[in-house]
Amino acid sequence: MLLVHIAQKINSVQRSTDEKMSKTVKAREHYGANSLDLTIPTDMVENHELNSGDIFDVNIEQDGDTITISYELVHRSE
Repeated sequence: MLLVHIAQKINSVQRSTDEKMSKTVKAREHYGANSLDLTIPTDMVENHELNSGDIFDVNIEQDGDTITISYELVHRSE
């Protein structure tokens, strides 16, 4: 079985936190494209003050059957 872990890292210049949050999300088709959408849960959006238009660097690592996708906030929209 292929495991996918989603991790969100917030740039320490923008905001730092010792709190680690974990949720399960489902990848969904992005209408009209071959890409997939992952939803950031409401409590994470609110707790970290995320907004539509925020920009993230996306990284992916694979170790055997485990894939880790991480997002680093690099710019906050206003």
